Formats: sequence, structure tokens, C-alpha cells
Amino acid sequence: MLSVGILLHTPLLCTNVIAIPILALYAGVLVRCTISLAVFFRLVFPRLSRKQVAHVSILKLIKFVWPLMLVLGIQRISRPVVNLLVARTSHSQCESAESLAVLTTTYPVGHLPYGWLNQLRTISPAFRQVNQKGRRLVSGRFIGIFSVCCLVFSLSVASLLFWTPGLSISILTNVLNIPEDLARLCVDPLKVFTFFGITVTTRASISGWLALHKRTRLLTPSGPIRMAALVAMLFLLPHLGLQGAMIGVVALFTGFAVEAVVVVLVVLAANLWKHLQQRRRKEQQLQQDVELHETTTTLSNVIANDSNGGVHLRALTSTIKESTA
Repeated sequence: MLSVGILLHTPLLCTNVIAIPILALYAGVLVRCTISLAVFFRLVFPRLSRKQVAHVSILKLIKFVWPLMLVLGIQRISRPVVNLLVARTSHSQCESAESLAVLTTTYPVGHLPYGWLNQLRTISPAFRQVNQKGRRLVSGRFIGIFSVCCLVFSLSVASLLFWTPGLSISILTNVLNIPEDLARLCVDPLKVFTFFGITVTTRASISGWLALHKRTRLLTPSGPIRMAALVAMLFLLPHLGLQGAMIGVVALFTGFAVEAVVVVLVVLAANLWKHLQQRRRKEQQLQQDVELHETTTTLSNVIANDSNGGVHLRALTSTIKESTA
């Protein structure tokens, strides 16, 4: 905000207005990176022991980070893809410009009630660490309750802003100074943004849990499947009667929902497979114990009843070694 206020008093306001938000964006990223690095090297880095630093290899870091980078990259290009395909599917240049104007307006406004829910992915890695006594700092149940409360608050704010008759139009016209005819076209897309918080909370909570257990590779399929569902809906929705910006918003929500569902299904499948593997190993161990018990019983009977117990003892001892090998 400070950078925007400063840039508005520069000659760019008359010569190149579009450069103001771009420069403000770069200024915000630069300040954020500077603060993050300063806090890390001032407070976090001195507390890291040499053993902790040596335990992290480049390969482990790449395996942990690249699924997150893939998913984040696909999330970032989703909206430009929506804008491109919505503009391409419009019947005229005027309709294309109108649809892009509505999308450009509704994106930041609709993002306000649910955008901060993405930070729920940082809760589990930060607060579910094990302390010196071997206990979690915060229980998973408490984090789940906190996430649900955040979701309820987000849905309440979005419902109040976007479903109250006339309120969204008043905000767009009076606060953002948007023409009333354009503001009316934004009402229905903003109502769809109300439900984005459900998918974002689900995805962020599971992403945080996977990051805590260093299983981020399970997030890999969700990104490409989200993009495939998004593009498919952008081509399908015009044939279902939707037009203009509603195509883009509904397709974007479908991509969010499909991504959340895929993450849930992949995690459930991975946990089920892990459970089956553990059960199989337990059954194999139990079978080995039973065979060992039977062999030991046979050995005892032979020693008790056979006069040549020493010979049989050596033979059965070799049998036991082979069975336990």
C-alpha cells in the first residue's frame, strides 16, 4: 500500500499507469523476502544444530520441495488459463472484454474471504512438532477444530458479503468505483466464490499434514488433474448454457474441488496400502513364530524320547537356522 501511494505521485500516473501495480507487486515481494530472510538468520538459524543441518541432504530437500513447487506452479497458471480460454470462447470482442473485466474484478474481491485459509497448511508443521519430552506441542484434534472454525468464519463473511441483496453491488460501486452495469455482472460469480473456502481448507489441512510427515510426493497427482479438469470444464460449460465470466469462475471452482478430492483419495489410498503392508508383515512374522514354535516342540519331543537325540538335535538345529534365515 505504501509503494502504491508513492508511485501515484510519480510521472508514471500520466505516462504508464500499468507500471504502477507491477512495480508495487515487486516491491511487496522484495519486502516480504527481506523480512523472511532477516527473521530466519536472526532467530531460526542460530538454533539449528549441526546434526540437524547435516541430516538434511540436497536430494531429500528436492524430493520434499518439488511436489509443492509443481502444485503451486499449476495453481498460479490456472487463472491466466481461465482468462485465455474464456476470451477465446466468447462470441464477440465486446463480450470477451466484458468477461475479462468481470473476471479481473471478481478475482481479488472473491479471494478476500478465503485467501488466508491457504496458510492453514503451515499450522501442522509449526505446532505439531515433538518437544523434548516426546509430546506434540499441539494435538491434531485441536488443529482440526481450529481449521473448522476458520472455515466457518470464512463462509460467514463470504455469505454476508456476496449473498446479502445489494451489498456486493454497493461495495463494488462505492469502494472500487466500478460502473453499476459491470458490478451487476459480478454478483453471480461472487456468489460462487463463497464455496471456495471449503476446498481450500481441505487442501491446506492435508498439505500441512503431509508436510509434517514428509510425504509431499502424494500431492503430485493433484496438480495435473486439477489443470485437466479446469480445461475440460472450460470447453464443456458453454455447451451447458453458461456464458461469460461464469464459465471461468465455475471452471476454476471445479478445478479447486477436483484437486481437493484427489488429495483426499490419494492420502486415503496411501494409508490403506501402508496398513495392508503392515498387516502382511505381521502375518508373515506370526507365521514364522508359529513355525519356530512347532520346530522347538518337535525338538523337545525328540530329545525326550529318542536315544539318538544328539544326532537329531544337530539336524533340527540346522533346520531352525534355515527357517529363520
